[in-house]
Amino acid sequence: MASYKDYKSISAARKAGSMYYTDKNGKKALAVTKETLDAWKNKNKGKFKGSALTAWANAKGKNIGASAGTAPPKKPSVPGAKRPPKRPVDPRSQRPKQPKGAPTLRERNPIKTETLLPGSDKTLEDVLKDSDKKSPSRGPSKRPRRSPSSLTPNEKKLRDWKAGEKNLSMKEQGRLRKWALRNDKSVPKDLYSTPDNYK
Repeated sequence: MASYKDYKSISAARKAGSMYYTDKNGKKALAVTKETLDAWKNKNKGKFKGSALTAWANAKGKNIGASAGTAPPKKPSVPGAKRPPKRPVDPRSQRPKQPKGAPTLRERNPIKTETLLPGSDKTLEDVLKDSDKKSPSRGPSKRPRRSPSSLTPNEKKLRDWKAGEKNLSMKEQGRLRKWALRNDKSVPKDLYSTPDNYK
């Protein structure tokens, strides 16, 4: 069987029915001329994407859609054929919509506050009024004061430093000094000797 290597020109390859030939550089090339490719492009305009040369090679030089590769036509629907069952309809979607301006449900069925509550001689309105009277007015919430025994860690460190226990690192001294200044605490003079980068 002949190979594309046997054809040295486009015309020889086309006569033999081959899509490829060997060009003058000895490489495999498509056996199509510019004129043939332009004519094929015009016939198949809009039927392919990308390079026309690639589309021509994929279609083997034939018009796109003319070969047996096209999709088969749809079968006509047979009368009386069973269709798949439909999904059940949500009953909430079948509720009638209220026209604009219609009263709301609360307006249509108002809660009656005049009737007596079961097992009581008061109405709902009376109970609501009594609960409003009993509820205390909310004032500003007061935080419970902390007992002196429950000191924060920084307060304990500052107290110990003033008492003479000076076993803090330079970094801790700088942090303690900053904290004391922020919280308006009295800062011992020997905490001022911290380096500038910790102040």
